[in-house]
Amino acid sequence: MSRIEVRDFASADLAPAAQLLSDRFARAGAQAAGSDFAPPDTDSCRKVLERLASEKYARGAIASAAGAPIGFLFAQPNLTAPDSALSYFSPAFSVGSPLSGHAVAAGHDPGVVYRELFAFLAADLVRDGFLDFGVGVLAGEREVADAWSALGFGRHFTLALRGVEPLPAPPRADLEIREAKEGELPGVFELLASVAPSLPLQI
Repeated sequence: MSRIEVRDFASADLAPAAQLLSDRFARAGAQAAGSDFAPPDTDSCRKVLERLASEKYARGAIASAAGAPIGFLFAQPNLTAPDSALSYFSPAFSVGSPLSGHAVAAGHDPGVVYRELFAFLAADLVRDGFLDFGVGVLAGEREVADAWSALGFGRHFTLALRGVEPLPAPPRADLEIREAKEGELPGVFELLASVAPSLPLQI
């Protein structure tokens, strides 16, 4: 393998990174035979990466070999309070790379490339006091999951999402289901905080 060079992510890297991400999801879709998983196209991936790169505290790195981009990794700090409902999903003052925040090109060892990318970002993150790092991986991405496991990562929780088809009619005539308004969000988070410890979210 050619020598891997890692540097800070720049706006000019959005196009190749979007292609890397789209290719990664396409491989994941091919591995999930029989599922309804539809990999996003390159344009959709670019829009997601543009939003991620524009986050105030997000940090990104891109890896190249022989002048060609072969991988990228974003780190997104979680600065929520320890008693926040969101801390049930991500520990307070931790760093995460979301599901769309990383990719390695096919034909390259993800363990090697992710190691170089993580080492590049971790130096500053540890210096700033971020010692807890998480990364999102699809259930069928065995090679990607194995690469992160080889770096010492374990499994914190498994998340399954229902479809986005319309909900059936409420089972009770007096039950109303609607989107919460902004003023109602404190009550929603209070309810979540009260029931989250008993939900089967962590496996």
